Amino acid sequence: TDTPRPQPTDAKAPREALRFHAETKGAQVRLDTRGCTAHRRATFHDGIVFSQRPVRLGEPVVASRLPTAMPWDLSNKAVAEPKATSGEECAICFYHAANTCLVPCGHTYFCRCCAWRVFRDTAKCPVCRWQIEAVAPAQGPPALRTEEGS
Repeated sequence: TDTPRPQPTDAKAPREALRFHAETKGAQVRLDTRGCTAHRRATFHDGIVFSQRPVRLGEPVVASRLPTAMPWDLSNKAVAEPKATSGEECAICFYHAANTCLVPCGHTYFCRCCAWRVFRDTAKCPVCRWQIEAVAPAQGPPALRTEEGS
């Protein structure tokens, strides 16, 4: 049987909002800028994007504080993903620019981060399900890319 979740009217329910440390990170939950409201991250597994449903009151979540110092001093070498303009966004995250090509199928609908995540998790193109052998930067602006690999 399921244990009942605390309701706002229960005597055990918290009387104030829980706030997280500003550097708290979770694998499936992200916090707003004030550290008060938790939202579920988009998750991608085996070609399926799962919903970003809100975190319910009383739902258990696991979070941990990550250290600010990065090993090997890679902090200065990180490259920010470009933000996409309309029609150029990644088909998975809908935020970063679609700037990566999957090899050998040639699909270019994904940003670098999402393409590498797909390669690592399933190694199958979400569009055509071909086996991915490599991830490469896309050549030219999206409007000039051909649909030969589709």
